[in-house]
Amino acid sequence: MKVKLLFGGKRAQFGWLFAAIGVAVCAIALRDLDWPFARYGGVGHGRVIAVSETNQEVNESPTYAVDARFTDDRGRDRIARSYTEEPPSLDGDVTIDYDAEHAQIEEMRNGKTPVWLAIVAIFPIVGLALALAGTRRALRAIHLLRCGQVVQAKLVSKTTGGIIINDVPESRLTFEFVLPSGRVQSCEVRTHEPQRLEDDETETLVYD
Repeated sequence: MKVKLLFGGKRAQFGWLFAAIGVAVCAIALRDLDWPFARYGGVGHGRVIAVSETNQEVNESPTYAVDARFTDDRGRDRIARSYTEEPPSLDGDVTIDYDAEHAQIEEMRNGKTPVWLAIVAIFPIVGLALALAGTRRALRAIHLLRCGQVVQAKLVSKTTGGIIINDVPESRLTFEFVLPSGRVQSCEVRTHEPQRLEDDETETLVYD
């Protein structure tokens, strides 16, 4: 029952699904993300030895992998691979920034994916926020079931909210009930299945 409450709300379900899809998209899109803050201690000159088209496009332009051979300050022959949508010609001269382990051709990226595409990371964050919000409401519902008092409530008004899921608008139902003290209290229920709360003259409500 607890598991159903925690994950059964439509908003929570949508949030978990959105987060899962977002994580999958990030895992693919950000796997080869360019890191523009890399710092290199050496600068050298090299010659382009290979240009190959990758399976990625940026703004409908294919991304190319460019390999350039150069000699570092220790006399070692090395190859730098970088990525660009405007590849140089073979045997062209390029400037290379490098350190002991990494090298990057100037004015090119060290990853296939431009850093601005990291914005897709916002999708799992939004999904997780929706899921946690739904879960928090579910925890309150569990507390009510444990500690609340049962009363019969009457539907007094119904309005439409601004959230739409699967083309179904959210309904906001207002119920009134009488406390043991005789005071009339009201509460609002938000749902995408209002028909389940409109079939009886009164509905059972739990309050604390």
